[in-house]
Amino acid sequence: MPPPSPPSPPPPPPSWVILGSVARVSAREDADLSLALAPPPRASLLTIPPRLFPDAPTVHNFPAVLAADPSGLLLLHANQGRATGPLVIDRPGQRQFGWREFVDGYFVLDAATGSAFAIPEPELVTEKTFLGILTHPGGGGRYVVAELQPIIGCDYAELLCFASDVGEWVEKKVPDTLPRRWWVPAAVIAHHGRLWWADLSFGLITCDPFADAPALAFVPLPPGKALRYNEAAWVLHRYRVVGLSARKLRFVDMYRNRDRGGALQISEHLFGVDLRARSVVECEVYELVAPERDVVATRFVHAWELPRALSSSSGAMDQTEEKLSPASPPSVLKNKG
Repeated sequence: MPPPSPPSPPPPPPSWVILGSVARVSAREDADLSLALAPPPRASLLTIPPRLFPDAPTVHNFPAVLAADPSGLLLLHANQGRATGPLVIDRPGQRQFGWREFVDGYFVLDAATGSAFAIPEPELVTEKTFLGILTHPGGGGRYVVAELQPIIGCDYAELLCFASDVGEWVEKKVPDTLPRRWWVPAAVIAHHGRLWWADLSFGLITCDPFADAPALAFVPLPPGKALRYNEAAWVLHRYRVVGLSARKLRFVDMYRNRDRGGALQISEHLFGVDLRARSVVECEVYELVAPERDVVATRFVHAWELPRALSSSSGAMDQTEEKLSPASPPSVLKNKG
């Protein structure tokens, strides 16, 4: 009899994962940050300690990853409990008095080291969907968290920037010569040294937040894909997405071929498509923390290119838990009242 064949070597670890946007909150008070990594099209999940999200998660209040950078940085929004007083902002050139139901919290997580940094003065952020993170092209661990604040009717927009080497928020006025309409970004993407705010109905706005005088540029959707404002607003994010693939910025629009009949039913699945062969190559029922299946959309997952520290240590990554080093406690977040 011929000798038995040697066992096949394990497949190389994937260079990217599908990261669920909604993070799991550990029940253990002493828990650390951890990642359950799985090969696509299965979903990978982030687990955070309760000190980063003190409330019990609900359908309407849960910690969410806003952006995932190839450097290993994750931008996390996690409310810090219900507000006990009014929101008061008193800064040079900016005074605001209002009310928010929850105390916002924004954290920069480093998946390679397990550290968690609480961004100060989170109340200055007006809308988390306009917030993104970009690492400095020169390296050195520097990054900027930036929120684009369009001002309808003005010839400029505000770019609110928190640079890691500065340690505080800085407002930059940006000339606004873009088409006049409300912007509803479905994602804020870091690519080619710039941030890109993607509105699935109209196009993308881009700028370099590291520049001393940033300039906005507009990139329209492919011909015939632009929609009127608010057209299909409640379903658009279910079949359109803008993201990175093979280090290129891509727009994907799914639709049913009515000439061939059939129905499009993907509400419970994540699947892989070979665009060249025009065929589905993999399909899995998704396993995300939240929300309910009837509201799942493209914004609830991130295609995340893993940093070398994770991809090289993940082995076959068969839904294994990658325990990160202990997360540093967040700095004190103030609720002004």
